Amino acid sequence: MIERKWFRSKNQREKARCANNGKVVAHWTDDCKKYIKYAEYFDTEIFLKDLKERENVEFLLCKNYCKEETEKTERQFVTAKYDRDVKISDNLTVRLINAGYVPGSACFIFTIDNKKVLFSGDSGSGYSSI
Repeated sequence: MIERKWFRSKNQREKARCANNGKVVAHWTDDCKKYIKYAEYFDTEIFLKDLKERENVEFLLCKNYCKEETEKTERQFVTAKYDRDVKISDNLTVRLINAGYVPGSACFIFTIDNKKVLFSGDSGSGYSSI
């Protein structure tokens, strides 16, 4: 969850309050500001779940927010091919090998200071405390 300084449309707030359990779109991006004629800002940065409780209204995330956060998340990932070392830092690499039990699944071989550790992705039968 992310603390943001949210805002909403005053008109939308009133419609939500009139229609019991109505929903209000919560905005925070500059791109949204140019399309909202009467924006109503919340006084402090707050988690959306806390804003819902405080205002007693169901908030939905705006499309711009979802798009921007998705793009930020996507930039943190890279595609890696099987059987090639991927450098993570000066002394750490990882190699993906085909696990074979689900298409696209992989085991990870981490190499740090010439020592190797295999992570299979399996952590027990469900009865284990691991």
